[in-house]
Amino acid sequence: MIQRIPDSRLKRRYAPQPVPGAISRVDAAHLLLPSPNFDASSDDAAIEFLDEAAHCLTRQSLDDRSLATTLRNIYAVLHVRRHQLGLRQWRSLISRCRRHPLMELLHEDVLTWRAFVKPRGYAGDAELLDLMYATEHFWEPPAMSELGQRLHAWTTHSSACRGVKCRRAILAGMIDRLATEIDRPHILSMAAGHLRECEISPAIIRRQLGRIVALDSDEASLEAVDRTYGRFGVQTFHASARELLGGRIEMESFDLIYSSGLCDYLNDTMCQRLAAELFERLNPGGILLLTNFVPEIEGIGYMEAFMDWNLVYRDRVAMMAMTSRIPDRNIAHVYVFAEENDNVLFLQVQRRH
Repeated sequence: MIQRIPDSRLKRRYAPQPVPGAISRVDAAHLLLPSPNFDASSDDAAIEFLDEAAHCLTRQSLDDRSLATTLRNIYAVLHVRRHQLGLRQWRSLISRCRRHPLMELLHEDVLTWRAFVKPRGYAGDAELLDLMYATEHFWEPPAMSELGQRLHAWTTHSSACRGVKCRRAILAGMIDRLATEIDRPHILSMAAGHLRECEISPAIIRRQLGRIVALDSDEASLEAVDRTYGRFGVQTFHASARELLGGRIEMESFDLIYSSGLCDYLNDTMCQRLAAELFERLNPGGILLLTNFVPEIEGIGYMEAFMDWNLVYRDRVAMMAMTSRIPDRNIAHVYVFAEENDNVLFLQVQRRH
């Protein structure tokens, strides 16, 4: 059955400008091992370090500095092993990590625990992202043990989490600027989650948009969007990327279409098809914005080993490849840029007038 997103009344359209920072670059992570003598080529040495880390976390006298050092070193050890090992060997080390007493301790942090147990069926759900955003809004975190609270305070300020927060800020900034350049622009957020850009976007709060549509396959997320942001004119639409690619969704065109995390879970072919399909839904001069985590994020080993959070990572070349199904004659500009933490890349494609 064909679903249809309601038509709009948008009349005036102008070309938005590229976001600042389009020439920034991504550097490899600079991580220090626990000691100069650490044997980074040995799984047994890595497990011995996890033994020490578990012992450290159970100490009654554990101060904040020692806690932070221990967590940074866990990240570093797993980061090194993740990039040194082949897939089979890395999976073998993951199995050892999950049998290790350290895992139970780390799961006292609700962020690490929620990603692992996946209450909504996938790791990076909207509730989990809210745990990251909570530190910027003084939202009350869920109940945790004392150790869990201390771990949570560190993990929610880790480099990858800072990248997620910065990603949201860039999207909100683009929405706000678009509202100054276009008369009541129309915006589509693909895989919108809880659409927390609303929290920091004056253009949304002041209802300066023609319309903003939050599309997601998670009904619980859309219910939260309706409940929280419906008063700002946000519309919700229940659908998946596969339904869009299968031609089962009809929609009008938009001035900005963005997806802030969907590509992290899709293979290259799906991303290319999605980019081409969404690009076709742009107004002349409209912008498509897609994001992806880079392969060198410092938390990659921790995420896969203790959070069971597996993403499809992409570099700049892979981001540019997403445009391969979009005809060159229809493209005005293409930019690839990174947020300030160098963990998240943005692909920005503008349609010709």
